[in-house]
Amino acid sequence: MLTLDILIGLGLGTIVYAWFLYPFLLRLLPARPPTRRSEPAAALPVAVILSAHNEEKHLRERVQNIRALSYPRERVAIYLGNDGSSDRTCEIAADLAAADAGLHVTDRPDQRGKIAMLKDLVAVSSEPILLFTDANSMFQPHALDELIAHFDDPSVGGVCGRLVFLDAAGAPSDEGVYWRWETRLKILESAIDSCIGANGAIYAIRRELFWDLIPANTIVDDFVIGMKVREQGFRLLYEPRAQVHEELPPDVAQEWGRRVRIGSGDFQALSFCSRLLSPSYGAFAWMFLSHKVLRWFTPHLLLVVGLAAVFNMGSGISMVTLAGLLVCAGLLAGTFIGQIVGDRRIAGFGLVRQCRYFMIIQAALFCGFLRYCRGGLAGHWDRTGR
Repeated sequence: MLTLDILIGLGLGTIVYAWFLYPFLLRLLPARPPTRRSEPAAALPVAVILSAHNEEKHLRERVQNIRALSYPRERVAIYLGNDGSSDRTCEIAADLAAADAGLHVTDRPDQRGKIAMLKDLVAVSSEPILLFTDANSMFQPHALDELIAHFDDPSVGGVCGRLVFLDAAGAPSDEGVYWRWETRLKILESAIDSCIGANGAIYAIRRELFWDLIPANTIVDDFVIGMKVREQGFRLLYEPRAQVHEELPPDVAQEWGRRVRIGSGDFQALSFCSRLLSPSYGAFAWMFLSHKVLRWFTPHLLLVVGLAAVFNMGSGISMVTLAGLLVCAGLLAGTFIGQIVGDRRIAGFGLVRQCRYFMIIQAALFCGFLRYCRGGLAGHWDRTGR
């Protein structure tokens, strides 16, 4: 019989496994021998795929950033899509294209969504490598060289670079701390098999591996497209030396709507990529379950642990119940203090600020789950403060 104590223990054990034990176990698995050459055999032609919606603030600088890369300019074509922008994005794109024969603009007056635009841009391009990125991200000079060097290996279907988050002052943000943790996991997972999903700011795949059946209402398209590379039997590697920088607004709470939307997209992605949980995918299936799926259900587990611990108090407080109460109370107290501290960098309060960030993420993820269950997800997006 499943008692409340057992339920609490299972919930706590799963959380501890996903967030603490799994990273340790990753270190125990053998890595594949590296096959990357110091330099690519040839500079493969690359199509930079960039969908923009109301990006007048970043667009000109973004194109200049791509053209400033150390990779041979004549081997890089830019395919820029204006998805129903209501600002000066279309005008700026036309101005840039007039001065750059390698910049191809697709203009859609009505906003159809990012996926529809990505499909259009891929269709009009012809280069063997597709490089996806965002308008508000900035490549470091050698980022493309680092990505393309891996495609000498025919087993590699895609390569994801490293996204570094900075605050307005150029310092690592709270999300940056989270991403440094994620970076370490991606490095280990990539060495063992493949990294789990890509990041939309910087990833490249072979043209023939682009999943052109991706539904128009897909939210986390970068994750799904990257996972489909692995589903087709190719590796998706992580290259931390291929860096891209992105600035966050000063307060992560300003991005609540974006986080909820991504949360709904995570559960949608699970329905698209569930085949990769099959044991036939070996270590990758275990990593997908441990790193992503169990973490996506962390807010559910916390709710179960907290409610079960409260209800179980009437039967006497066992050690398991006490542990559940302490974990939930500690997280809530840390979040409350972290909210008071806010974004001020006060010595000794780093842990509560991280606790606040963790709980915001979990709350947004749970709200995203409810939104996914409601249905009616759309692939359209609105410009945020990011």
